[in-house]
Amino acid sequence: MKNLSTFPRSWLVVAAIAASGVLATAAALAADQPAKPQNSAKLAKPLKDAHDDLNAKKYPEAIAKLKEAEGIAGKTAYDQHLINDMLAYAYIRTNNLPDAAKAWEAELEDGFTTPAEQQQKVRGLAEVHYQVKNYDKAIEYGQRAIKGGYADDELKKLVGQAYYLKGDWKGTLKFEEGTVDAAITPNGHSLYAQTGATGTVDEFHINNDGSLTAIGHVLVPDAIGGEGIVAL
Repeated sequence: MKNLSTFPRSWLVVAAIAASGVLATAAALAADQPAKPQNSAKLAKPLKDAHDDLNAKKYPEAIAKLKEAEGIAGKTAYDQHLINDMLAYAYIRTNNLPDAAKAWEAELEDGFTTPAEQQQKVRGLAEVHYQVKNYDKAIEYGQRAIKGGYADDELKKLVGQAYYLKGDWKGTLKFEEGTVDAAITPNGHSLYAQTGATGTVDEFHINNDGSLTAIGHVLVPDAIGGEGIVAL
């Protein structure tokens, strides 16, 4: 099975999502294009200064200004939304993915993120959590995207890989639409393996009690939907 931790798409997708958020923040901060809602007058300068640092690729300086802005009395909920948006971008650019995930998660249900932006961030969160090996969260957000109908094939593969890497063999088989459907012989030495959505055959020993013991896996090129029976 392909190891997605080295797959360049993940980083490109995450960076693109973060960049789109910063563009939206720039519009909200523009004096001639007032947004509804608007950031507070008290935080207008700190937020603009932080945004200028982001444009200049001074990410540590931007993070410092944004953390300072978080402590300003009178900060509004929308101010915090803009802070989180910029923090996520800065953290991604400095490869601080855990804190980037926290910032995005804070935005998801804050009331200022549009449905389209929520979909982007959910996909990004699945990618980010996968990169930091937080496979449960990668699965959670990946499944949310799948159930919502906005996951592409690569994200589905990522979810299947997350199940596999966390050692959830049954979850892997179920997710990838593989099934174990052979009669169990008296000595428990029957194995039925079917390729899943990724074209991967996961090999399992079926024990007498019906439990599975992982043996290994192989990638079968152009064999999506194929199947085979192995008797040991």
